[in-house]
Amino acid sequence: MHASPDFVTANQFHVRLREAAGLSSDPVMGLFGPDSMMWRVARQSALFLGGWRAALLELAHPWVANAVD
Repeated sequence: MHASPDFVTANQFHVRLREAAGLSSDPVMGLFGPDSMMWRVARQSALFLGGWRAALLELAHPWVANAVD
């Protein structure tokens, strides 16, 4: 079996995994804990998607839809 230049062996994967784990200051929170940029970016999209769901559920109720109309 020929390995391509971008093929990662199991040993290389585990080495990189240990390196990534060492970058985390809190093993429970991991790399993407509450202080990370990922939480700030994802929070905005989660609020956007959650808002549409809430509006849909409110409009699905006949009393709410009648009040909005």
